[in-house]
Amino acid sequence: MRFHRVLEMMSFWRKQFFLRIFTIIFFVFLLSSISFLSIRVLPGDPVEILLPPEASAQQKAELREELLLDQPLVFQFFHYWKQVLVGDFGRSLYFDRGVIPLIAERTVFSFILALSSVFLSAIFSLLGLFYVWVKPKKEAVLWLYSSIFLSQPVFFVAPVLVYVFSLKLGVFPVSGYYTPFHFMLPVVTLVLFQVSVLLRSLLPQLEKLRSSMFIVSAYARGLSRRRVFWRHCFKNLMVSFVGLLSYMFTGLVTGAVIVEGVFDIPGLGLLFFEAVSLRDFPLITGLVLVVGLVYVAVNILADSLIHVIDPRSQS
Repeated sequence: MRFHRVLEMMSFWRKQFFLRIFTIIFFVFLLSSISFLSIRVLPGDPVEILLPPEASAQQKAELREELLLDQPLVFQFFHYWKQVLVGDFGRSLYFDRGVIPLIAERTVFSFILALSSVFLSAIFSLLGLFYVWVKPKKEAVLWLYSSIFLSQPVFFVAPVLVYVFSLKLGVFPVSGYYTPFHFMLPVVTLVLFQVSVLLRSLLPQLEKLRSSMFIVSAYARGLSRRRVFWRHCFKNLMVSFVGLLSYMFTGLVTGAVIVEGVFDIPGLGLLFFEAVSLRDFPLITGLVLVVGLVYVAVNILADSLIHVIDPRSQS
């Protein structure tokens, strides 16, 4: 029976592996194709942005020919995928650099922000849930905290933190990315919001677990509140917890535009905003492709962790 169970597990993971590979290929192709076509119907001409106002008509025509913008859209589409399949993502029109090296350089800063804030948010939210489990009467404090920071936009919280801790107290630098201290305020800004999201999502589940039969029976066996939380409650919260953290991470990789802008951190979010503003077609499509791969990879990892935590999700 054990050998049969092992074979079933191997068969399941093999199917999951090929299904994930197909999903990645299809998702990335669809996402990149949609972005390629959509940015070309947006208003704005990259030739007008790249060249100075006094440029002649001949110079504009030569640049348009160089960028293949004088060719039919179908030709541009197949030419783009021909380059991608051989690993050539082109050069940024505005930065005049290879798309992949430019994205790789900016990815470092986005991953530092995302990993740091998600890791700290996970720790603080778990400590908050544990505190409320041990002291149920304090639950209102966490609800108040989550309500306050969920109602405050990031573009308000970030400048307030800069004013208090940088301009008034002089504890942290105002902006930049040169030392770990430069990342303190951006990470704190994100953590304040993320912890409130996690608490708002997990506190109702925690309340339901209090009256669950297996929790009541655990107390009946003489287990303390602490042991009940870490041995029983924590495991039941992990599925939702991992799912929420994966969505947060993928969202922060490219979604922290406001935080990167306020603190002058050259991450992917700011780069994507600049690429769209400048109609930098190669950079936009390259960013969408990379972000799509990150999104799929993180979700595959999250699903795998959920399968390990809760084997019932394999069915």
